[in-house]
Amino acid sequence: MGLYLKRYGRTGTVSFPMIKRGVVDFAVSTDWTPAAGDCTISKDDGTEANTTNLPAAVQASKSRWKLVLTAAELSAKRIDIRIIDLTNPKAVEDQAVIILTYGDANAEHVFDFALSNAIAASAPSSYGALNEVDQIVYQSTAGPALTWTILDSSGAAIDVSAMTLAFYVYKLDGASLFTVTSGITVAVNVVGVPYTAANTATLGNYRYELRAISPSVARMLAIGDLQIRSTLGVP
Repeated sequence: MGLYLKRYGRTGTVSFPMIKRGVVDFAVSTDWTPAAGDCTISKDDGTEANTTNLPAAVQASKSRWKLVLTAAELSAKRIDIRIIDLTNPKAVEDQAVIILTYGDANAEHVFDFALSNAIAASAPSSYGALNEVDQIVYQSTAGPALTWTILDSSGAAIDVSAMTLAFYVYKLDGASLFTVTSGITVAVNVVGVPYTAANTATLGNYRYELRAISPSVARMLAIGDLQIRSTLGVP
């Protein structure tokens, strides 16, 4: 059985071995010819269905097999693949593949691991380094906005003005504390998020996430620790 991470909603390929039935040897293409019904898929524990494609040997004389999955098949949090030879007698042992998705608000993992702690800029070919910083919020009736500067790995500005942004604050147990979606300002690559006394009514230490929630899949712009203090000063 194999466990894989795949980007949500994108065509992807998984590779795996097949074992000859009753023999502790890898199967090659001459040992087994997959047929309709041998490979099924279940998305988020839903009804099983045949996969669009069948497993295929990577090379005729080699023991590696692959399965190409469509974008629709990878549009779920968890994908379970079952490979069972329906011939009698079986030519190969049963196989299973489990896939967890990432890089989308509907994925198992929202964060896009493929970008190596980066975000997508307005131009798909540009990526920016993830801002991971601590922030302090002081309780007041009109606190200043928290600010982030979004840069790429070389330190150049990334224009995020076309993105819709949201700011989330979580308790350490993962429960949501508050969310800000309005009043966020963007000046090219400088993002400002205002907070109010209502937002900072609960003292303590929290985690925050600054996300781009559109126009494409959700991207993490900044994460870090957020500390809410009771003093009335400003940082």
